[in-house]
Parts: sequence; structure tokens; C-alpha cells
Amino acid sequence: MSELGGLGRASRAGASLHGQARNPWNPSRYAGGSSGGSAVVVATGALPFSLGTETSGSVLGPAAYCGVTGYRPTLGTIPRGGGDDPRPSLDKVGVIARSADDCAIVREAITSRTPHQYRDELGCVRVGVVDRELAEIPHTMVRALTTGIEEFRRIFSTFVSVDVDGTFGYTDAIETLELIEGAKALKQELDRPDFDMTDSQQLESLRAATHTSTKVESLKAARVPMRAAQQMFRSLFSRVDILLSVTRPRVAPLLSSPRPKGSSPGVTEVLRTAGNLAGVPAVTLPSGLSREGLPVALQLLGPRGSDGLLLAVGAAYQRSTAYHLLRPPAGVGPCPLP
Repeated sequence: MSELGGLGRASRAGASLHGQARNPWNPSRYAGGSSGGSAVVVATGALPFSLGTETSGSVLGPAAYCGVTGYRPTLGTIPRGGGDDPRPSLDKVGVIARSADDCAIVREAITSRTPHQYRDELGCVRVGVVDRELAEIPHTMVRALTTGIEEFRRIFSTFVSVDVDGTFGYTDAIETLELIEGAKALKQELDRPDFDMTDSQQLESLRAATHTSTKVESLKAARVPMRAAQQMFRSLFSRVDILLSVTRPRVAPLLSSPRPKGSSPGVTEVLRTAGNLAGVPAVTLPSGLSREGLPVALQLLGPRGSDGLLLAVGAAYQRSTAYHLLRPPAGVGPCPLP
């Protein structure tokens, strides 16, 4: 697991006391974070499912990179007791499993909710797509993703072109919220002079956040994009029932790669950050392999409370495809500790 769930933005992905989570498809690649270990144990078959927490991508990202299914619930619908809760406006407990059906079983067990049976209603589902998204994706991923989208079109006949607005600074807003809320929750530890972390940059940014004199103003400013994200999804889901998108715009990065610097966000990044700000549910589904032989994935997003529908749509896709049954190459798996 990334140290403190990645809180504070380490200088390299997955900074952790015990080393970065290695991708079972290629151990020189990252497994994603912060719940990278949760995805690895499912991808390698060590466990049938695992839990993770997502603030701004920590369940869907590892699941996508490791070629398994990930479920991010509507904010507040899965209890967070038993774990740290440093970012109450954002943190969600999610499920990583081999299939959407397995995610639904785990969801039912931990929420005690009997799932609605959607099979007879799936033929009427309206699927939204952002046509320009694939133009922003590296060519090594496009063929597999295009095939996956076409397979969705064969199952769900009603596709609607939609667009998203990335002008509200969703990335800056979510990073501000998680940093200030997290630093507040950890202030007692951060104030200790002997408190240390693997990544000094991460620790420095956390300590700075506990002392900033503009915390109130920063939090107020971050709430504006949060409300904009909520409004964007209300508008989107007045036209469609679910949104089909790419889960991650790149394959799993090399472990040695530095964190990318901020740039103009594409569609996929907007949906990652805005979706978490708005607290809407999402499911990521394996959708084949890139030309490098690494997993790629599509995600489904829906309005708050549509968790069961998203899992049912994901299960329908997986009944018609076999990407979720793919396994990492033989002989590639978790590396021993040094």
C-alpha cells in the first residue's frame, strides 16, 4: 500500500515503507495505488476479492492496471468503520475482484442489501460516450479499447454522444481537499519531530498543509469545483443512464517513472477527479491488452445510488467477453522482499 494512502503526493508513484507494489503482468511496472496490493492479490489468484479505499482513483486505478474488476461505491453507502478515515468528504471503501458478479456478492455481504435484479431492464439502458476521449489515448491502447466499446454497442443498442467540462479545476480541487483534510486528521503525528516517511517530499507537503494560513480559503475554493462536478453529472445523467469511459489514459507506468507534472486534463482525468468530487459510483472492467501486453480497462459511471445497475451492466459485458478471465503470464508474480 502507498504510505498513508498516497496522501501528500509523493515524488514517485507508490512510495511505501516496504517498496512499491509491483504489477503482476510486468514486475518493472507499477500496480497502481494506493490500494496496489489489494489488486495484486486478486490478479495473481492469491485471494478471490479484496477491499481498498478510494479518494481519487485508488481502487479503480490499481484494478485497471492489474487487469481485474474494481467497484467504487456511491459516497457514504459502504461503512468505513475499522479503517482510517482522514478525508471524510472523499474517502470510499471499494471492492476489487475478478468479476462484476463477485463485486456484487461482496457488496451485498458488507452492506446487507439485497441486490435488485436488473436483467430484464438492461435492454433499455442508455449509454453515454465522449467521442473525443479516444483521440487523447496512446495508440498502443486504442485498438483494445475500441474493440471493447464496440462489444458494448452489440449488447446495449442506445448510445448517446455527450461531453464533459474540464474547466473547473477538478484536479486541483481534489488534491487540495485530500491534502488539507488528511493533514488535519494526522496533525498530532505530523507535529512530532521524530515522525518520518519514506518520501521526504510527501512529508514536507503534509507538514506544510497543517500550518498554512489559507486553509479555510483553500477549502472554500475547492468546494466550487465540487459543486460544479455534481451539477455536471446531474446534467449528464438526465440524458443517459450510465457513462462509458476509459479508466486510465495510460498503461501501468514503470516503477522508476516520476509522477507526471500537471497538464491540461483530458476526458479520462476529468472523469476520475470529478467523479470522486461528486461521489458517484463507478466500475472498472478489464478490456483486453495493449500492444505492450499490459491490461487496459473501460469504466462505467452512474448517478449516485446506481451501484447495482453499474454492476449488472458490467456483469452483462463480462458474460459476453472473457477479458476478466485473463491471467498474468506464467512465472510472473509477486517478487520477494529484498
